[in-house]
Amino acid sequence: MTRCNHQDINRFIGQRLGKVRADRELSQQELAAYLGTTKQELESYEMGKSYISAAMLKAAIKHLNISAALFFIGMEQYCSMPMASVSNSINVSI
Repeated sequence: MTRCNHQDINRFIGQRLGKVRADRELSQQELAAYLGTTKQELESYEMGKSYISAAMLKAAIKHLNISAALFFIGMEQYCSMPMASVSNSINVSI
């Protein structure tokens, strides 16, 4: 059993989104414009402070040309980590 709650899941997905965006050398402003949102809102998603809608996540997946699975693979391990380890745990291979 994991300790994941909705905030943990939002943080995990947001961190993945930020990592992939940065790996693609897109600025927050560029991705936000594509998604029809603001840089500040995208930053909030990437930090896990608010959740990204399924429709917006789908648009990001399409724009970044990645598999949706990338946002869920490793979530169980992430959820079982002590919080001190979480910020260094997002390692995305594209």
